Amino acid sequence: MPRVGRRTGVFASILGYLAIGAMYCQADALDSFEPELPVVLSPVRLPQPLSEVPASVTLITAEQIRLWGIQRLVDVFQYVPGMFVAQELDSNQSGVVYHSGDLSLSRRLEVLVDGRSVYRATFASVDWDQLNIALEDIKRIEITRGPSASSYGMNAFQGVINIITRHPADSRSLNLSASLGSESRRRAYLSTAYDMGGSRQRLSFFGYSEGASGGNHYEAWDKPDYDRVDGLNWSGASDVSANTELRWQAGRQRLQRNILADENFHEASPEHESITDFMSATLSSLENSRHEWKLKAYWQSENQEKSYRACTTTLAFDPNLSSLFGLDAELAKAIAYGVLPLLDEQTSTSERDSIEQYYQALAYGLVDASSLQSYLASQGVDTDVSAEEYALAQQVVATAVGVNSLDQATCGRGDYDIYEQRLEVEFEDTVWWSSQLRSVQGLMYRRDEVNSQAFFNRVLTQSSLMAFSSIEYRLRPDWLTFFSITAEYQSDNEVNFSPRLAVTHLLTPNQSLRFQYSRTHRSPDLAEQHLDATGAVTQLSGNYLGLESGELFLSVNADAWNSNLSGEVIHAWELGYYGAFFDPRLSADIKLFHERMYQLIEGQVNLLDGYLDDSNSMKLMGLEWQLDWRLAQQQRLWLVGLLQHRELNEGSSEGVLGAERSLRAAWTYTPGVSEWMLGVVLDEGNGRIGSRFAGQQFYRQRKLQSRFAHDFGHTGVALSVQYDADGGQLYFERTPRWLSWVSAHYRL
Repeated sequence: MPRVGRRTGVFASILGYLAIGAMYCQADALDSFEPELPVVLSPVRLPQPLSEVPASVTLITAEQIRLWGIQRLVDVFQYVPGMFVAQELDSNQSGVVYHSGDLSLSRRLEVLVDGRSVYRATFASVDWDQLNIALEDIKRIEITRGPSASSYGMNAFQGVINIITRHPADSRSLNLSASLGSESRRRAYLSTAYDMGGSRQRLSFFGYSEGASGGNHYEAWDKPDYDRVDGLNWSGASDVSANTELRWQAGRQRLQRNILADENFHEASPEHESITDFMSATLSSLENSRHEWKLKAYWQSENQEKSYRACTTTLAFDPNLSSLFGLDAELAKAIAYGVLPLLDEQTSTSERDSIEQYYQALAYGLVDASSLQSYLASQGVDTDVSAEEYALAQQVVATAVGVNSLDQATCGRGDYDIYEQRLEVEFEDTVWWSSQLRSVQGLMYRRDEVNSQAFFNRVLTQSSLMAFSSIEYRLRPDWLTFFSITAEYQSDNEVNFSPRLAVTHLLTPNQSLRFQYSRTHRSPDLAEQHLDATGAVTQLSGNYLGLESGELFLSVNADAWNSNLSGEVIHAWELGYYGAFFDPRLSADIKLFHERMYQLIEGQVNLLDGYLDDSNSMKLMGLEWQLDWRLAQQQRLWLVGLLQHRELNEGSSEGVLGAERSLRAAWTYTPGVSEWMLGVVLDEGNGRIGSRFAGQQFYRQRKLQSRFAHDFGHTGVALSVQYDADGGQLYFERTPRWLSWVSAHYRL
């Protein structure tokens, strides 16, 4: 901690000197050349040049995505300061966290696609492979790095990622591209833009595949790597009147994956297939130079089908064992797992005899409760066995022993299906009250519905209502103040307020200092509130219980913790500097931050270990920076970094993904019709991540990337190569040591 603290102090001093120096610089020298600064919309829903925004913002354009050789959208965020990208633990699904977090519950960033939230209400997560858009259709990505619930609601707990696609009028009449990569990776894209009925429209088809389907994936070293995505997107725009435009989109996408299997239950890796659909429409009107409004509505759905074939001991389907699991989970698992070696042909005869003799003794009452408790302790299971629990355990075992079927296996089919749909309507009104005052305000209504027998055993609905407002007041030409707030209500939850107060001081038209404070509350998601998960299996093979369908004894119910969850809270402070210098063209964004989070919800939500609590906290302090330097001769250097100190609860999973030190750089060179790129990603963490994440004890990333492309007019080719010095050493990092791509395109 002291070393990080000293580094942070040094950079704080540098920030101060920059600010003081800027105050005394010759303002007229800068005023003589004032190129247009990029304008962003995301931080407070008002259009603002980067020098006036009250928050730290990263703007990534379509040109950068192309030059960096990005093949999957999620990889863009490895060039965003403070963001960390990795794969989920049980599949090839990607996740993104900001500063620090638990990858399997990466749920604190709001992600918008043209204003449509793709943040799930059930498990509070984002699946980056199911956004229903093609990478080539993206115009820009605005990332507000810091709590943004004051503008977008509680899902934007730590920030918001706003993905904006190209207007159909900015699209080529024909755009075709294809890429082949190592590790069985492929990408394809085709779009056509056309005029029809007085509107400009674009139809896009896209696909991505990686790895091979099938196989049995039970261990970390054999984690599933299969992903396949196929989709189409239709978008259009039409002028309703001289000042009013209607934009619409619709799309469908199919995704297929393999999932890590439970060797005690699954015969093979479960197969995940998901169909997502959406329709959206936005009506925007510029009434006059001082007033504009926007009405947005969308519907989206996701139908997940996760099917599997299960084979396990018949004893595991005994309803009495399920009752025992509700009283003493450890005892129930010990009874069920204790007979699993009898199903393994490699188990020795002596071991089989020992297991059968002990279970027979328990069935006939020759082993009492205290003896059973001692035996379990010798096996590493520490639990107290009550009289009621002993009676249930004895009954379960006696049933199997009575028909000489301890070693009987029962097989069947099950699923983890879940269907979600969302309807949202939002009205946004922006008013320029005077040259000093402007505001944006609006209302949003959202209705989420989920249907899953496997996870909830019923149909759940949740309605949300949010009112929001952001006010910008210019005290003087060089002083701006901002106040933003949302009031958000969800059924079954109380009203929560998320405010933000910010001040920006313009040192020159292209330089500024900013300060902001924000507070956000995130209510528990539907799974955290209502989970009722069971392993139901149908089409069971013949068994001594006489069951045609049944439920595995394992289960998890939110009643075990729901009354203890009050919702997560973050208090965040930020001091930042933005400066743009145009000889050479250079922009820099520096941020000092302090984030204090408490009542963080942690725990395992699965059939084996189902319990959550909100007794966790995290404190993050540090410095992050972003440098965009357009060098001479068509060269550009993108440099971002992070130094932070993390304070977490002992054993907290919030420190698994994240680093104390991070440096990422991308150099591009575009001489004429050629493009060159060199990139580096260097992350190093102090926090132990545990041996279950593979052979490395500390989080670390060391990657080198390169790309060369040449354009022949309508056609072009590109070659990308990535080297990962730590490939295969992290459980949640799926990048191989070497990864190469060959791409080609044709455009009209």
